[in-house]
Amino acid sequence: MARESPSLMDSYAQFISCLYHGLFDLLFIKTSNFIELSKGACGLPSLFKLIRRYAPEDTKLLSQIKRDENLLKKEANLDKIKKWRNHVSAHLTRSHQDTGFFDENRLHLDEIEDVIVTLEKTIEGYSKRLIGRENDTRYPSLAVFNEAMNLLSHKTPRLFSYVVDHDCGYAPNPYDGYCTLAQCMYGKKSKNIADIADPGDWVVGTGGVKKASAGHGKIVYVMRVDEKMSLAKYYLDPRFKGRIDNLPRDKNNKNRYALISQHYFYFGINAIPISKIPQKYLDHPLEKKGPRYRYDFDPRFIQKFITWLERKYDVGMHGDPCGSFENTNRNRLKCQPDQVSKNETLRNPVNGNCRTQQSTGQRKPGGFPCR
Repeated sequence: MARESPSLMDSYAQFISCLYHGLFDLLFIKTSNFIELSKGACGLPSLFKLIRRYAPEDTKLLSQIKRDENLLKKEANLDKIKKWRNHVSAHLTRSHQDTGFFDENRLHLDEIEDVIVTLEKTIEGYSKRLIGRENDTRYPSLAVFNEAMNLLSHKTPRLFSYVVDHDCGYAPNPYDGYCTLAQCMYGKKSKNIADIADPGDWVVGTGGVKKASAGHGKIVYVMRVDEKMSLAKYYLDPRFKGRIDNLPRDKNNKNRYALISQHYFYFGINAIPISKIPQKYLDHPLEKKGPRYRYDFDPRFIQKFITWLERKYDVGMHGDPCGSFENTNRNRLKCQPDQVSKNETLRNPVNGNCRTQQSTGQRKPGGFPCR
């Protein structure tokens, strides 16, 4: 900005100066909090103390704590940040009036970055060890990126409800850690859910009256839309190669879409009664009667419904599809004859090395009603 619009900098010099200093004050305060020793602090020293108290038998972890404590003590730039925090950012002492203070504690941006990386690696080591989670703030996953984009855009999630007439593992396809909705029916002029829904929205499929579904008054599945891509991209994506809903005929189809979720609750034959869900702010039935879909739900109901769902159930599959074993088995896998013979039920899946692909005997539906 200073190079491209110097006049703009001059016009808002005071504001930019306040913003600049405010950001560094916040950075120094937050960074030094990681090594804060005072009572009630929630930094690394407190974590080390708790580990020593509750895991005294874990010698490897205790050795790691000693190494990290020595590393942090030797980090001169971290000590400088602590001085900035104590004498300038958090407490404005007389030191800030001494020009010698600034000369002695001068920091370059790359030095500050080195300190942050050191702390990040230290925290990540304990995060992996203690709670099995990796820090992905530097290289976020696609799901985290989508969540961040939705948060920054202030987009209110929508909830789409439709009837799953044929629950055979095709649309939706809940296998292998993904729930995909790629083969919805559509008319020449009308759009289906896959066309309209965006990442961050939710889709709920309720039961239909046909034998291949769960019956009215029940929820077959719920999924959060994590990704949306054209059927052409879906066909080329290596993650979805061989899935029954990934058809060669769609390899050039850039006008229709697939919805992908890794955060889904699929119940199938164990479909849950709609009567169990929170009813507050639900001013009309969750079920959509007849074809097409509805998404006119109160945002407050959507929030309560999703919170209830996530607290009560684990993400993933809670039951096989409602359709016949023959249909769902064809939709699931095509394996060698000796492997198929061992698979008497989808609750006992065949060898995990079997490659998911479309069975040659499977008919190719034009899509199932979600429009």
